Amino acid sequence: MTNLYRHVLTVCQLDDADPEEVVASMLDSYAAMMRRYMRDRESIPKGHLAEVRFEDLERAPMADLERLYDELALPDWEQARQPMADYLGTLSGYRKNAYRIDPETIDLVDRNWGFTVKAWDYRPPKQRSTKTKQEDTNP
Repeated sequence: MTNLYRHVLTVCQLDDADPEEVVASMLDSYAAMMRRYMRDRESIPKGHLAEVRFEDLERAPMADLERLYDELALPDWEQARQPMADYLGTLSGYRKNAYRIDPETIDLVDRNWGFTVKAWDYRPPKQRSTKTKQEDTNP
């Protein structure tokens, strides 16, 4: 998220922004948004909201999409299945950006967004010093 802010702000800002203020604003905005979401999601009727963990979608996209169709009672999964599988096939060469997250950043996230980390049982990404052969061949 900080990477996005750094890139977007340099193009869109009208004045110089203090990087510390940008990070503080981002931390506050996300915390407020997530507190509101976590409060309001309880008022959304069953079948009208489905949450998706990116890691689950990334690991088994078709299974997670089918779960979403089921959870939201969306029609025509059988018709949607093949076009979605075809689209996912076009992503086979995609490679995510890799970021090294330092312990200070993990601590900052825990202090400011720990309630979301706990609610969705997230863990900091495992830090790797070198790529394994498997990482080089997996999307």
